[in-house]
Amino acid sequence: MASNGDPVVSKDHTLNGQKKTHVRIYMPAIKLARNDDITTSKLTSEVPVIVVSVGYYIAPENRLPAQHHDTMEAILWVSEQALNPKGEQWIRDYREISRCYLHGSGCGGNIAFFAALEATRMELEPLKIVGNIMNEPMFGGMERKKLELQNRMDPAFPFCAYDLTWELSLRR
Repeated sequence: MASNGDPVVSKDHTLNGQKKTHVRIYMPAIKLARNDDITTSKLTSEVPVIVVSVGYYIAPENRLPAQHHDTMEAILWVSEQALNPKGEQWIRDYREISRCYLHGSGCGGNIAFFAALEATRMELEPLKIVGNIMNEPMFGGMERKKLELQNRMDPAFPFCAYDLTWELSLRR
């Protein structure tokens, strides 16, 4: 529960006990009255929205597309909660399930992109994904693009870091 002055409350829910994946649900304190992940908490507080953050498997132990599958499982879980009278209370009571957005930063932007594509092929009612927010999504290809070449000396994320990220993320 939130203490006085906390802008956001959050709680965890097991998504898949066998795989040990989970989601964390964030809600503005004004809707209910714990502040964990600072970026997600800030988003939740400022917009204000309910955020379900997927605790998906990470690389290199679990390579792509495992994270995409975990994300789709979370999207289906949210949809089910809205329909289930005994489902997650925050989603049932404070949801705007017909106006959902996917969000991801970096590699999470890539995951959000592919989840949005997959979601268009699925019946998710009453959940409706109306947008996709990608903050510096990580995409790549077999050949470096002009913009990548222009930024090859970027000290914050040089070519070797990109290459290592892809090496650790993709299946061999």
